[in-house]
Amino acid sequence: MSKILKLPHLSLKKRTYWHSVTRNKERIWTKVGMVDDPLDTLLDKYNEIMADNAERKDRLQPLARAWLAYRLGEVEDGLLAQKTWHEYRKMLAPHARLTKVFGNRHLDSIKPYEIQDYLDSGKRYQSNREIACLSAMLGWGRNRGHIENNPTIGVKRNSEKGRTRYVTDDEYKAVYNCQPQSIQNLMDIIFLTGLRVGDVLNLRFADCTDEWVTVNESKTGKQVRFIWTEELLEVVERSRKTQPIGEYVVRREDGKPYKHRHLAKVFRDNFPGEIESFMLKDLRAKHATDRDDPVMASYALGHSSSAITQKHYLRSARGRLVSPLGKKLA
Repeated sequence: MSKILKLPHLSLKKRTYWHSVTRNKERIWTKVGMVDDPLDTLLDKYNEIMADNAERKDRLQPLARAWLAYRLGEVEDGLLAQKTWHEYRKMLAPHARLTKVFGNRHLDSIKPYEIQDYLDSGKRYQSNREIACLSAMLGWGRNRGHIENNPTIGVKRNSEKGRTRYVTDDEYKAVYNCQPQSIQNLMDIIFLTGLRVGDVLNLRFADCTDEWVTVNESKTGKQVRFIWTEELLEVVERSRKTQPIGEYVVRREDGKPYKHRHLAKVFRDNFPGEIESFMLKDLRAKHATDRDDPVMASYALGHSSSAITQKHYLRSARGRLVSPLGKKLA
């Protein structure tokens, strides 16, 4: 008599080997072979079944790999910002919180109350981002038949409060004077144009023609052109003259482009202690707020709706700018 095989998920019933696994509270049996079959044949079939189950997209990591590969194609087609894709990959990494909580579960077995528990037990804003990522992935998987349900639907996200920090002109000048030349150039361009930090870092001298400055926004994939003003021209020419090496308008002393993380560290390290802390992205909000025209601010920032600008970028510290009625009753 052949030696009985003892392997995970393998059972012997009436001289027949069966592989078994539980999905959605249902036990699924797959025949591996007979007890008298050659050992190599049994092992090949067993490994084939195990590999198939490992790559079934009803668990988080296999579905995440397929979804991220699909979204990467959108990045290559200009439909998704690469930064957003990297954030998705980070949130779905094997060591990330989503995987630690749901990684060993069949996705169809997750209940809405467990999504709510996830939101309640984590950091408010970060948990919202992670569940939004999970929801997008599960919706994609459901539409392609990998899973049947999306337990995130109908679960209310944590309430969020938008940033209210408004950088005054005096604060801007105080911080500006403490920064190295390259960071000053960056601050000026963000304030003058309202561009995102990453888009300014990607700006090259080749993008600065005689007519205008052309920028391809990384988040939206849209192109925007800035008409030259004396202030903008001064910043670009100052960068060209003071740092003759390199093709990027904002660059390190060796001419190489800044990495976002390194740039943020330089900004923090040179931030004066007497000024209330703010981030470089707050200068984009200052650009919008200082226009005193919500419609133009929305257009300048490239938003599809002025409601986005109103909610996330216009800071109320200055108060609304209102024109009084132009008539008298008596």
